[in-house]
Amino acid sequence: MAEFAAAWLRNLAPGEFGVLAAGLAVATLAAFRSIWRGLRRARMIEDTPTSRLRSAAQGYVELCGRGAPMAGPPVVAPLSGIPCLWYRYRVERRRDLLPAPGRVLWLTVREGVSDELFRIEDDTGACIVDPEGAEVTPTLRRRWYGGDDSPALVLGTRRHRTLGSFARFRYTEERLLPGPLYALGWFRTAANAQGDTGEEVAALLRRWKGDRAALLERFDRNGDGEIDLEEWSRAREAALREVLAARTEPAAEVHVLSRPADPRLPFLLAAGDRRTNARRYRVRARAAFAAFAAGTVALLWALIARLG
Repeated sequence: MAEFAAAWLRNLAPGEFGVLAAGLAVATLAAFRSIWRGLRRARMIEDTPTSRLRSAAQGYVELCGRGAPMAGPPVVAPLSGIPCLWYRYRVERRRDLLPAPGRVLWLTVREGVSDELFRIEDDTGACIVDPEGAEVTPTLRRRWYGGDDSPALVLGTRRHRTLGSFARFRYTEERLLPGPLYALGWFRTAANAQGDTGEEVAALLRRWKGDRAALLERFDRNGDGEIDLEEWSRAREAALREVLAARTEPAAEVHVLSRPADPRLPFLLAAGDRRTNARRYRVRARAAFAAFAAGTVALLWALIARLG
């Protein structure tokens, strides 16, 4: 087998071998980056003290509690139709690579990620979580196959249970469900007029997000067609002012956890407790190390076989 592979490598055109070697090099470098990324996140989780919501300092904090939905209409995962706190999904269409039998390529038809607000609670209080820009480890990830690009419309039918080797469409959905939640992000407290004002602010922000054109016209200061971190912070402050303007009761407080302005600080949201997530990142780092070692060996062997 090794001799056959070596002969195949020597017979490749220079351009084809260059593409193969470049692909191996990129994959190896990506694995090396994943080692550092996993170990760094595991160390941050282990070294950052857990804050209680009642006494959390303003700034970069670690919170451990329970994820819960905001008041109002539930967040529903678009493919399965299941209520959740957060979701990410992808619909892909099968494309057969002819004339190679059995080889397929999955092309993304559509994809999306939730940016709806939810809450994290502990026995001392509650905090609104804005998941935009977060690195989320979901409660569960599901993949299934079918013959329709709208699986929510055919859920439970025979088409939805078609074997992956024959199905025309592939669906992937990740969901963060209510329950134990670990969070590492930027914590800040703002005055509001009533204990439930945070929910009113969240509802107002959801309405603004529903009219993207109006949101961009009002808050897109640099005109790039996107709402960046600074512009979204202004939007949250404007929503809070608008809610406060309609209130006359004594001021209370609302806590918000969101993405740090410093890109070097990760914003992590993960199902499970602190220890589970630290171990999860270390397992990822070990898997990345194995991939890095295998990629390095494969690249060196390919170069030796080509030049030998």
